[in-house]
Amino acid sequence: MNQLDRTLLTILPGAVESQRIAVFILGKNGGLELQHQSWGEGVGWFTQSTVQLDAVQATLLRQSLGAPATRPKRQLSLDRPALRVCADSA
Repeated sequence: MNQLDRTLLTILPGAVESQRIAVFILGKNGGLELQHQSWGEGVGWFTQSTVQLDAVQATLLRQSLGAPATRPKRQLSLDRPALRVCADSA
């Protein structure tokens, strides 16, 4: 699959700060791709392993998680900055 045929849906934090799961929507067919990524000093984020789900598998996964089988209304940029939540000291 071409890199342009996927859109980042979300990034899930890993058990440690140097790992994460990137979730992509694949093309217009509605499939999903899960990438287990690690952080390497001097390299940045790199993919350790990838699992692709076709549209039927993705729908079954969404249903098993209790989510409606619809596509998200907005797409996220691959270059979005990390989100930080700061507690209010007041």
